[in-house]
Amino acid sequence: MSDKKTSRSPLAELLSLGITLAITVGIPTGIGIALDAAFNTGPLWLFVGLVVGCIVAVTTVRDLVKKNR
Repeated sequence: MSDKKTSRSPLAELLSLGITLAITVGIPTGIGIALDAAFNTGPLWLFVGLVVGCIVAVTTVRDLVKKNR
């Protein structure tokens, strides 16, 4: 394994992390909203999508921290 770290600026790293988190939380939440609209289930699928998105986001951040140590 290579011990070489990325040569990107800290701002680029933070921007990348922010976009990744927005996508990992936003897509499942959007799918949940669409499912609620399609099946008229109230906020059920919204909350399911939000929980799934948060779990994926935490896992992604954990993996990024491990990779950049």
